[in-house]
Amino acid sequence: MGGEDEFYVRYYTGHMGRYGHEFLEFEFRADGRCRYANNSNYRNDSLIRKEMYVSPLMMKELKRIIQESEVMKEDDSRWPKKNVVGRQELEIRLGNEHISFETAKIGSLVDVQESEDPEGLRVFYYLVQDLKCLVFSLIGLHFKVKSFKFILHFALSLFSNPSIQNIMAKGDGPESSKKAEKSSGLILTDKSSGTTWSLPAPEKGLGDVPAQPTAVVVLPRSSNTQSLTILDNRTNKLYEIPIDNNTIPATKFKDITADPVPGSREEDESRKGLRVYDPAFQNTAVAHSKITYINGDTGVLRYRGYPIEQLAEKSTYLEVAYLLIYGELPSKEQFSNFSHEVMHHTFVHFNVTQLMRNFNYDAHPMGLFISGIAAMSTFHPDANPALAGSDLFIRDEKVRNKQIFRLLGKTPTLAAMAYRHRIGRSYNPPQNNLSYTENFLYMLDRLSEENYKPNPKLSKALDILFILHADHELNCSTAAMRHIGSSLVDPYSAISGASAALYGPLHGGANEAVLRMLEEIGSADKVPGFLEEVKQRKRKLFGFGHRVYKNYDPRAKIIRNIAYEVFDVCGRESLIDVAVELEKAALEDEYFVKRKLYPNVDFYSGLIYKAMGFPTDMFPVLFGWLAHWKESLEDKESKIWRPRQVYVGESVRSYIPLELREEEGKGEDVSKVSHPFSKRSSVAEFENKKSISKL
Repeated sequence: MGGEDEFYVRYYTGHMGRYGHEFLEFEFRADGRCRYANNSNYRNDSLIRKEMYVSPLMMKELKRIIQESEVMKEDDSRWPKKNVVGRQELEIRLGNEHISFETAKIGSLVDVQESEDPEGLRVFYYLVQDLKCLVFSLIGLHFKVKSFKFILHFALSLFSNPSIQNIMAKGDGPESSKKAEKSSGLILTDKSSGTTWSLPAPEKGLGDVPAQPTAVVVLPRSSNTQSLTILDNRTNKLYEIPIDNNTIPATKFKDITADPVPGSREEDESRKGLRVYDPAFQNTAVAHSKITYINGDTGVLRYRGYPIEQLAEKSTYLEVAYLLIYGELPSKEQFSNFSHEVMHHTFVHFNVTQLMRNFNYDAHPMGLFISGIAAMSTFHPDANPALAGSDLFIRDEKVRNKQIFRLLGKTPTLAAMAYRHRIGRSYNPPQNNLSYTENFLYMLDRLSEENYKPNPKLSKALDILFILHADHELNCSTAAMRHIGSSLVDPYSAISGASAALYGPLHGGANEAVLRMLEEIGSADKVPGFLEEVKQRKRKLFGFGHRVYKNYDPRAKIIRNIAYEVFDVCGRESLIDVAVELEKAALEDEYFVKRKLYPNVDFYSGLIYKAMGFPTDMFPVLFGWLAHWKESLEDKESKIWRPRQVYVGESVRSYIPLELREEEGKGEDVSKVSHPFSKRSSVAEFENKKSISKL
């Protein structure tokens, strides 16, 4: 056989293990012959060798899997080399093409992603998984491996399905063809894909798989192609879970139950169904949202369908706020009314002013801002569901809108007060004849000048920065706001909690860290040395990489452009040369490119804020979450958020009285806490001095 009909597949994976050569190997030939060998070399295991023939239909399916994988286009030159952990080999002859691969054993997709050729290695990885799955199914069916019997039972139970026809299956291998002519069997046809599989009938009822089956069982696809079929190996039960918007409902996993196995923990609660463990919500969707779309692979950010680039160029922050909250761009009349209501609510209660003045002079602006927002809930009891009824914001749209106007209007006032308090200056009252960002800059900067009006370029730059930070899907602070808001608490408390989340250095403090990093580098000529230290894990690189974006953050491009406009007004920030050189060097360095570390929104924003004169710890106050609060209230599926946990602590224990416990306890030694005793106290004489001096 040669030319276009030639076909051969061989796969090997192995290493020298504790008990000798451990390997798995299988091959398929064009005549349907399949050879399989497996040597786990564990103490009680022995070498397994099997041979069989598979049907032409199965060979056709095998070729299809290989062809559709497009593995024949790949090159293993940049794949991980074989090592002491082991190696993999794959040889394929398909028609006139012949290719072979050799690489190290791949533990998971993490290894694939960190390789020099993640795209090519991913093709190889998935093809190998498909081939293994196919071979294990064939071996289990042909040689009566118990765990595969249920597949035959399941397939035969589909007799009544109109897509299955009763036929006479023909022999597949040279040695079994005569026996096969007398065997009855099934053809399984998936009408949604047009794929057909052959199935042997059992020799005796539904008991055992035939010793020499004449065909192969492959589970037919469900008529619902938008679903996921799951096999629970603990019970051999199949479950079908619907797929909607490329998402599966996690609660469906509660249907997958099993009896506890000997030695399992009571706390695992296996009879209550499977739980989904996803620390840090890396692949968990907790809400349906129409607000913001992000494609991290291509660097796309859209608000309500509008590209962020268009909004930054043509819109204003208040217009974007309306878009995010209400779903559409406003008409002239709608925008006029909205702007009027927001600016009408820029003043804060006198007692809020007094509260801000009572903080220490060097208090962090975020601490003041969080406290001010939280205090506002006490000044508006009409907006407190705990006092006015739990469904207040659900039943009354006007009350809901009023809180939106209040928060949009008062948050810049509170932020400006926090800034002015820090520098020891009196608070400026809002000026409602100015635009939203002009009013903010006025409250920040006016001293005693008459008719003070901020520079229009700086107002525009700040407006764009507000737009870029207006929303970013369910980031840490937004998720915190929706979590708190799910209890139907007032929006002031919810947004105060979101602001507290933003206070964290891993979230809102990133642009401060960028500035400190650039200041530590000092000059552009020191960038190469700094990057080498980053590679050696001696230094951290801030402002690069993102949890979502694996491409250039679209907001970073916009901020980089407006940075130069700000520098034209305020003077060129000396650190910009360091930033430009750092970006250029990192984007040309394979180490960072391979890890998809591109500049993010924090890389240039800190430079702009610094050039405009904001202290670095002031930046995080410029953010908003009201659109998500409103959307969560309107979501009919919304319930109070209550994540599950996986309990891994102690099982049930009996209480031991204090006097019977060991002197050296297992708990933490709290006596190591330090106390600020003065030198005078340490030399003074007083009762119990000995015990206190230990603290």
